[in-house]
Amino acid sequence: MTNPFAQAGWFNDEVAPAQRYTYKRLHSERYIPATSPLFGALPHSPHEASPDYIRFTFDSVDGDILDCSLTGSDDQEIFKITTNRYADGLTSTNFIKNGDNVFARIEWTTPPFVKIDDSLPRQELHAWIKCTEKSERIRTVKINEEDITLERCKRSIYAYKAGKRGADSDFVAKFSSGDDAPTLDVVPKTVLKGYFEPILVALVALTEHQNLPES
Repeated sequence: MTNPFAQAGWFNDEVAPAQRYTYKRLHSERYIPATSPLFGALPHSPHEASPDYIRFTFDSVDGDILDCSLTGSDDQEIFKITTNRYADGLTSTNFIKNGDNVFARIEWTTPPFVKIDDSLPRQELHAWIKCTEKSERIRTVKINEEDITLERCKRSIYAYKAGKRGADSDFVAKFSSGDDAPTLDVVPKTVLKGYFEPILVALVALTEHQNLPES
């Protein structure tokens, strides 16, 4: 099975850019990505440690975050992501915290399903992660009754709450996959508002994977 979201231009860097709105620079110039975003203010997370961000690293043997540990700055495991294929043919990705507590699950069926404890009842993944008419590289999810935009910029995915016409956008998180281990930068309020776990699940659903079986 290929990633169900690897279509409609999501992974196509050659799509024509949509109209770009003027946006407010947040914090400082170093938070603005080198490539102009399509919509909203997408502050660029710093390469060095910053009190404005909490950085997590995806520790994976093969670089695919379907099976990995998410560690903090002290290398302590915060979450674990495991993908298993069961005897009945079902392949699912489980999100685990506190040792053995599975708090979320993606079932890679056709169509895929997702469930997040205390946040999202089991439903089709496409019903939660939605396409938008604004751009082929933008998706939206609803978390705790708030709309979060996920925008792909080359090898990064930005999560933010969009303001009107792209102004005053509220940065939530940034996922980066480069030559080094993938990272996730979040602001402290992302954790406090309960966005962290759902954002993590959405990012796994929106990244390319090599280890999903053919349906």
